[in-house]
Amino acid sequence: SLFDDLLAAVAPLALIVLNSLLPAILGFYCKLEGHIGTPSLQASLFNKLTLFQLVQTFFVSAISGSLFDQLTCLTNDPAGQTIRILATSLPSQAVTFMGLTIVQTTVGMCHELLRMMPALFAFIRRYVGPRLTEEERKEDFFILAPLCNPGEVDYAALFAETMLMFITLFVYAILSPISSFVML
Repeated sequence: SLFDDLLAAVAPLALIVLNSLLPAILGFYCKLEGHIGTPSLQASLFNKLTLFQLVQTFFVSAISGSLFDQLTCLTNDPAGQTIRILATSLPSQAVTFMGLTIVQTTVGMCHELLRMMPALFAFIRRYVGPRLTEEERKEDFFILAPLCNPGEVDYAALFAETMLMFITLFVYAILSPISSFVML
């Protein structure tokens, strides 16, 4: 039906939007852990993001479609049935992960290249922040930064997304070789 097709088209975009909020949420919890410096904070955030995205995006979406149907078989023989469920459900998820890769690459790249949020913050800062001297115009005003200040690169979020892409590439390169062309 039309609703199912629309839901299948919007699902990768919704997953990417939720995954883009994840670094801020997990970053808050990593700061509460009390790390001494930024490198250890970024390493902790990278570990949490990679593990969460691997489990949530990869395993949950691969298993969830067939898990509810075969829950009774899984309770009788957990080890044997888990392998069988993965063997039958992973190849059918190749199209979902190809769509996720295409949307994540295009939306993420456009967002990064156009710098929409820094441009919006700079526009707001132009009218809200202090602008008496040249030095004041180049400084941050709370979270509002001018365009001449590009900000820091969030390596943990960037590398966690890259790890997820490589894991899906390595898994689906064997199961569905056409996905290798999309993911590269």
